[in-house]
Amino acid sequence: LFKELKQKLSVHNGLNRRNKIMFIQDFLNKKS
Repeated sequence: LFKELKQKLSVHNGLNRRNKIMFIQDFLNKKS
């Protein structure tokens, strides 16, 4: 899970910290 998450985050490197947190939450919501 975390390896895939890191790969997706690397695609979204331009996002600021807040947007990264929102992206992670959205990603986890889709997984669960």
